[in-house]
Amino acid sequence: LMWNFAMYGHKGLEILERTRTMFFYVLVCALVNVALNFVIIPRYGYKGAAFTTMISMTLYPILAYYGTKKTIRWNIPWQSFVKIFLASLIMTSAILWLKSLVSIEHNLVFITICAVLGIVIYMIVLLLMHEFKPFEIAAIKKSIGRKDA
Repeated sequence: LMWNFAMYGHKGLEILERTRTMFFYVLVCALVNVALNFVIIPRYGYKGAAFTTMISMTLYPILAYYGTKKTIRWNIPWQSFVKIFLASLIMTSAILWLKSLVSIEHNLVFITICAVLGIVIYMIVLLLMHEFKPFEIAAIKKSIGRKDA
């Protein structure tokens, strides 16, 4: 999510032909990730690795923002951002609740059920919050085989 969020600034750097700057930002993020891995992974394992990756991926949009704020305007759709965040939070809460009810969480079938359920919950919440545009709703209906799209 954060790496893709950085594309607001990244595209600006591309337009300005500042590929060295982009390389430097990526290098800084990679070095931060590696350094944090040495500190965090021995204590927290793969969850620590996920956390350090999240930190380094969050660093890139921050660097891209400060590197482009004088030349590129970031038009961020904050209302959509909040809706997506809330849908993600609701989806995650539902899956965590389901995991608390079942003791076989590492079963491939259960993981698949959680993934499908998560997608369905996420899409329904976004639909209820009117996040989708009419053409997006039509495309969703078409992809699930509804003829009345």
